[in-house]
Formats: sequence, structure tokens, C-alpha cells
Amino acid sequence: MADLIDRIRGKADLGRPKIEVAQFFGTFVLVAGGEMTRAEAKQDFDLQGAELTQADLVYDVLDGKVNTTAKLAYALKIFSVAAKIEQGFPDDTVYNNSDDTVNKTRVKADLEI
Repeated sequence: MADLIDRIRGKADLGRPKIEVAQFFGTFVLVAGGEMTRAEAKQDFDLQGAELTQADLVYDVLDGKVNTTAKLAYALKIFSVAAKIEQGFPDDTVYNNSDDTVNKTRVKADLEI
């Protein structure tokens, strides 16, 4: 089954729709600002299995930020990482490996999950 990183990348035939980076970022900004709940965000993307687990980890980090400014900075970090993942190799070599897979260890470390 796909995980959240796979759905953002949208490269493999996952049998699940790609999560667009702009929609992903917009959702996190709304959650960070308190305009949307965690449950609403998960429902927007129809998250399942490992996707839910990873989303909870990201939301836990977001919830741990001390104020709205810190939360919005983390949302911006999420956007930056997701945008790089989506680029793929060779356009991105930070999060994408030369075999065109995602370096999930680096993604998770940089997102603190």
C-alpha cells in the first residue's frame, strides 16, 4: 500500500490519486491556523493505512509547535519538501535518488517524523 510520500510523488501506479502539493500545503496552512481540523484534512485526502500514520506524525509535530508563527513555518517546510519530492530525479537530488525513488529517510528526518 502507498504511503503519504508516495501519494505526493504520484510516480508509481498506486491505485490512489496523487496528492497535489498545492492542496497539501493549503490544507496544512489551514490546520496550522486553526481554520481546519486534523480530521477534516485527513478526510480531504482520503488517507488510509500508512498514509494515516504518517499524517498523524506530521500533525503531531505541527501541534507541538509553540505558536501560529512556528506552525506556519513548519507548514512552509512541508511545502518545500513536498515540492522537491514531486520534482523527481534529476531535477531534485536532495530528496530523490538517482534510481528515481524517494529518499524517505531524509524526508522523514527533515520533517521531524
